[in-house]
Amino acid sequence: MKRHRKHVGLLDASLCSGCGFCVAVCPSNAISLIIRNGFYKVHVNETRCSGCKLCLKICPSISNSNKPISDFEQTRYNPLIGRYIAVFLSYAIDNELRLSASSGGCLTSLLIYALDKGLVDEVIVVLPDEKDPMYARAIATSDIGTIREAKGSKYTQIYMIDAVKRIIDFRNKRFAFVGLPCHIRALRNVEHVLKLQNIVIKLGLYCGNLPSARASEYLMYLYGIPEDRIKRISYRGLGWPGYLTIALVNGKKLCVPEPLYWGSGFGQYFCEKCCIFCSDHTAELADISFADPGGIKEVANDRLGHTLIVVRSKAGLKLLKAAERDGYITLRKIPDKYAIQGTTILKKIDKAQGIVYKLLKVRQKPRYGYAIPYQFQILIWLIDYIIGHKLAVNKKYWIFIPVWRRLSGIILYLLMKITPRKSHLTC
Repeated sequence: MKRHRKHVGLLDASLCSGCGFCVAVCPSNAISLIIRNGFYKVHVNETRCSGCKLCLKICPSISNSNKPISDFEQTRYNPLIGRYIAVFLSYAIDNELRLSASSGGCLTSLLIYALDKGLVDEVIVVLPDEKDPMYARAIATSDIGTIREAKGSKYTQIYMIDAVKRIIDFRNKRFAFVGLPCHIRALRNVEHVLKLQNIVIKLGLYCGNLPSARASEYLMYLYGIPEDRIKRISYRGLGWPGYLTIALVNGKKLCVPEPLYWGSGFGQYFCEKCCIFCSDHTAELADISFADPGGIKEVANDRLGHTLIVVRSKAGLKLLKAAERDGYITLRKIPDKYAIQGTTILKKIDKAQGIVYKLLKVRQKPRYGYAIPYQFQILIWLIDYIIGHKLAVNKKYWIFIPVWRRLSGIILYLLMKITPRKSHLTC
């Protein structure tokens, strides 16, 4: 494995999440992103590379900053969700925003509050890519209308480079950053290596996996929509759990319930192997983590939506309390156990096993820590992913995905019935 020591281009490509942070920090402009099977992947120009290894220090799959996070001191720790202060249930006071967001609109309300009160100069949010609706793009903005437009989940590949470069280049500006767990980890690495101090607040999203752009193409295939007729794709909104909304160039719209399209194979087979190995479901290095309120029965049928919040730092708690006081959000403390969801447990099961690497054909170990010992059942889940993923990467096999999805669901259900459940760590 010594040959990976020079730059990220020599890493196992399947471990690249496509976050693009290495591109943003490369002093030689030797790294770029290319699209491969709907995923953003790094490409390194060997003639430009100076061998400085900065990219290796930034990559969230193989590097983790050892810098102590001072705001995380004097917090509680749980091996499933990391360090935290408290768990809350929240929603935006603005009912229009609450209904149109993914889960209660709290995150968007906090961004608006931070700008209204002059706590930050710009925020990093994600919008659909205007050139290709199958992709998304992160931008830095101070416009409230743009922030409201950016609400909701983006279940596709996200181009982060321009936004990250702006943070690096404008060190006199104060930023709020919204990202997935891998983005937050890469950002912490950048902060440490480049000595950045201009990121005021880091807001992380719970993430099971990030589908490729091919996943959105697959949905268009399922619903018989030619790609050249698509104007915009919204993956959540219109209440909770929400709808996929496909806006067409002729003005018409198609709406599909979130559980229906996510369970079609879209959310299971179109992710990269780095997502399979990732153990950070809950954005453990964010100041505040945001999630759907899964498992909370009292709000399960409230279609307006609620936001589950894990507060991790003193800065995060201060922002939340201030936004509640000034009438932007509601805030109610709930038992810590609700922060642990089914995917949280799945992510924390040890996958650093020889048989797992052989099945996934990965030639090196990523940098992840697991909290739950290896279990045989994980192989069943991996086999389901491997077969489904092979169908997903080749469009001519998409016709078989619904068949395999139904068949694997039956097999997994039967296995769960006959396999004794093991207890897991709890808060």
